[in-house]
Amino acid sequence: MMQVIVRRWVEQSLRRHGVNGGDVLEVGSRDINGRVSDLFADECWRYIGLDRIDGPNVNFVGEVADLPPQSIFDLILCLDTLEHDPNPIETVAAMRGRLRPEGLIVLAAPMVWGVHDYPGDYWRFMPEAFERLFLAGFENIEVKTMAAGGGRVEVLGRGIQPKDMAAGHERVIPGGA
Repeated sequence: MMQVIVRRWVEQSLRRHGVNGGDVLEVGSRDINGRVSDLFADECWRYIGLDRIDGPNVNFVGEVADLPPQSIFDLILCLDTLEHDPNPIETVAAMRGRLRPEGLIVLAAPMVWGVHDYPGDYWRFMPEAFERLFLAGFENIEVKTMAAGGGRVEVLGRGIQPKDMAAGHERVIPGGA
């Protein structure tokens, strides 16, 4: 079952930032132990579940960089997935390149937890790592840790893409080409 605190973090993030519809990308969406896609079932949402491995809750198999160039999102989720990514910094940079100005990114990963999905379990993250590696340059950054039970501790983060940032980290030049 998906960690209850991760699901609550997503729900709280949506409420806090007034996100109530739009294009959603969930990176690492394969349903192994729970999902959040049901939060986006209303017609005001357009949800894409992306994962490297096909399975339940996956609409697109591949990497963020494999999405069509016009795929830009209002909300990007990456929940308990970054620890399985051999290149998490590059993956989050690719996510940021797909996020609309003023779009919301929501992340969760274990800080303390046993090895799982061996040999594809590469990382554990501290709150400072989330801020420096993943959320640098975002606005309204919030990072915290929470005990998830069973000795597991999650690090949770979120941030808003600056209004003057276009997808792909390029500054928008008002009136420019």
